[in-house]
Amino acid sequence: MEALRFLEEKKERNSKFDRNREYGLLVQGLVKKLIEETYGKGVDVIDCGYDLLVYEKGEADLESDWGQFRAGAYLVEVKAARTDDVRLTAKQAQTAADNDPQYVLCVVDLRSSETDEPSVDEVEKRIRITTGIGKRLRPLLERVDQAASGDEEVHVEQTGQLRYCVSEPLWTRGETLEGWIMAAFETSS
Repeated sequence: MEALRFLEEKKERNSKFDRNREYGLLVQGLVKKLIEETYGKGVDVIDCGYDLLVYEKGEADLESDWGQFRAGAYLVEVKAARTDDVRLTAKQAQTAADNDPQYVLCVVDLRSSETDEPSVDEVEKRIRITTGIGKRLRPLLERVDQAASGDEEVHVEQTGQLRYCVSEPLWTRGETLEGWIMAAFETSS
């Protein structure tokens, strides 16, 4: 009986994970569409440490001019928030710390959304862009690394489940998408 309950709980967790991933990808696609169609920027989906590479169209060729291209590009992590905290994986947090100030957190505040499929307009109204996340995460990452090193007899094991939480008071102070685009790309226009 205990094994059956365990399997049912695991199945429910996996199902919830899949639903959340689908929802996140839907919101990510709407953010990509907004940035491309409303603001005319180039967007590549990366999904490894960050979701979107956002850049000025025509700036450089991604394949051959990476060094030149990277200076004007932004690494955007998109989070569809349905709770007060948004959570970054260890890879996302490390990417933020290693790439500050190009790394930005784009939180779409959907806590009060009345639909499971938000519209582009709803997403745009609810976006908050937070810069400087990498700088804020760096000391925490260093403390976790120190704890993980420990000593031969006592140490912390880092697994794939570690999450770095960014609380609502920080991300709600972020910029609107329009405000961020104007500030981030004003010198490259």
